[in-house]
Amino acid sequence: MTEELQQFMTEELGIIDRLGFEPLEGAELFLDVANNVWNIDQIIHAFNNQ
Repeated sequence: MTEELQQFMTEELGIIDRLGFEPLEGAELFLDVANNVWNIDQIIHAFNNQ
């Protein structure tokens, strides 16, 4: 994960915590300040469309 993506996650999306890995989805999950759960694909999609 690049520093630019990490900065986007915290500053733009408000990601505050890594929840861990979801084996059923095969994805790493993150939590934002509004208690929304994000996976890395959603974060990258939002980053690319900013």
